[in-house]
Amino acid sequence: MVRKRDLFPENVQLLNLSAITCLDEAKYEQAREMKLLANDRLRQNERAIYLNNLAYADALSGNPAWLAEADAYSRDAYTLLPWVPAVVGTRGTVLVALGKFEEGLPLLQKSMEDAHAPRNKADNACHIAMAYSQAGKRDEAIKYLQLARQLDNKSPLLSRAEMAVQPETEKPGSFVN
Repeated sequence: MVRKRDLFPENVQLLNLSAITCLDEAKYEQAREMKLLANDRLRQNERAIYLNNLAYADALSGNPAWLAEADAYSRDAYTLLPWVPAVVGTRGTVLVALGKFEEGLPLLQKSMEDAHAPRNKADNACHIAMAYSQAGKRDEAIKYLQLARQLDNKSPLLSRAEMAVQPETEKPGSFVN
């Protein structure tokens, strides 16, 4: 039988629950080891969240000089916390920013599916719309932009996604001959 703790060895909550089970079974040494491991992982997980947030800021900044850093940080965070929707979404966002649509889009879609709050789902839908727009798939981009509006019409990424999806001739500063 495969235990969830074995499938997700970095998950602090599973380690903690396993330690509690060991306490109930009078396996005190094993419980202590799991608590120590959970404590170490908690520090790693906190660092992973900080790296994730920095990678997200790097990716959203539009500064190409920061994309290598975003790639490294989001990869590290994703390696440690692949079950956290925000981390999955950041990794997808960074991959799309790097032009790796085939790798990034499935992660953004997974993040959107797994996110709990409508705001987080809307943000992912905005990222997906922008990715499809960059990939030249405007119809798909419009579909996800509409979904983002339905999920949370106050998402801070909506205006950015709307600009990305607009035809070139409608963007500010453009003109038609």
